[in-house]
Amino acid sequence: LQYTMRIGTLDGCAEYPRDECPIYSVFDWHKGGSTLFLGAMLVLVACPTVMSIFGFLGWLRDRFDEDPTALTEWEDSESEESETELS
Repeated sequence: LQYTMRIGTLDGCAEYPRDECPIYSVFDWHKGGSTLFLGAMLVLVACPTVMSIFGFLGWLRDRFDEDPTALTEWEDSESEESETELS
């Protein structure tokens, strides 16, 4: 959006006119190939890696949980208490 609307940066830069300066030098749409590669790596590698790590941590939590129904029972008792307070 910044590249399309030619917003630029306040200080300007050495490579481009002030209204075409990228916010980040790594993410420069004037160099579409490297920017596309960076975006693809973020979407295809970094996001699945982070999601896998959190999925594994959730699996570990569930694997070592001694009483998996404890949270469900706690939520049920909390909802019953709120219902009695409302009546």
